Amino acid sequence: MQYKKGDCEEMKKTINGRILYLALISYSAVGLLVPTAGQARMGENQPCSNCHTMHNSQNNASMNMDGSTTSHAPGAALLMETGCVACHTGVNTASSGIPYVLDSTSGDDLAGGNFTYVAAADANGHNIVGIDGVDGALGTAPGGSMTTQLTCAGTMGCHGDRLEADQFGAISGAHHGVSSGGATMSGADLNNSYRMLLGVQGIEDADWEKSTSATDHNQYYGVARNAEGDSTTGTISALCAACHGDFHGDVNAGTTMSNPWIRHPTDFDMDDTAADSEYRSYGGAGVNAYVPGVPVASSDMSDGVLSAVFGAGAGDVGTDAIVTCVSCHRVHASEFADMLRWQYSGMVAHGTASNDNVAGCFACHTTKDDI
Repeated sequence: MQYKKGDCEEMKKTINGRILYLALISYSAVGLLVPTAGQARMGENQPCSNCHTMHNSQNNASMNMDGSTTSHAPGAALLMETGCVACHTGVNTASSGIPYVLDSTSGDDLAGGNFTYVAAADANGHNIVGIDGVDGALGTAPGGSMTTQLTCAGTMGCHGDRLEADQFGAISGAHHGVSSGGATMSGADLNNSYRMLLGVQGIEDADWEKSTSATDHNQYYGVARNAEGDSTTGTISALCAACHGDFHGDVNAGTTMSNPWIRHPTDFDMDDTAADSEYRSYGGAGVNAYVPGVPVASSDMSDGVLSAVFGAGAGDVGTDAIVTCVSCHRVHASEFADMLRWQYSGMVAHGTASNDNVAGCFACHTTKDDI
């Protein structure tokens, strides 16, 4: 549409003696101010005004854009909020439509976990600027040398372009992309990277694993390594290794990825074990159903979201049971120490189901328990 001189006069309306100017941006009804459930990006059917302000001015005053009692300047790129956490704090529900990484409601954690747990103990998660202070015990990243407090994105974060110092610049444009739940992300660019983790491949669950089952979960990309020098480009473990490199390198006395292990292996395919090994009973002997609480990765994203592992894909000869960092850890935070998915000290060999040892370590180490 083109505008000509005088159009602005036609757009003025007088109400109770006051002149209001109609903005040229269309505002949606209040009920549409959040993305619908299953929408992985903000670019689909979302008004710009949900996130941006043009002038930060209303009634001749700065706006209280984030619900605060005082006005403030807009964030980078004229964002209504001044940080990532502002938009990602709330209660995760089936219809919330936004992944809340800071949720004070117990039991509403998504796949990445919940930064709320870090307030209880530093060891429970990553200490992110804007959420928590610097870790009180660790001056460097475990298994690495990073000494600066983490941000959500950018050089000191995980999301976006990690060569970009400013975290808003690092994810610039990424929320404008469109991808529906279940989309396979190739990692080719930021808009096509799993969860805006540049270069990382994977399949995004529509509700960020608010609900899970053997057929309803994220699908992580992994590479089965035989030696330390094997490339793991595009895997979720390679991203973790950017800071935690010692946990991703050569983990035994030699140069091959095999026993005896000094540290728990990553990028190790349980398919490479003997057919009668304990690991072949992951997900239940003979069933091998995918266990969302103890996820494994696949090297072939064309297999889609797996319902079972060990050759689950058509023509697949064994690339769907790869152990990764996130097999045992949440990426944001968890209610357990070291961001583990379960209470490590609660794993009791040959215990009872009441110890919750039908999962956790025993999901893979099946013969160590009574399942």
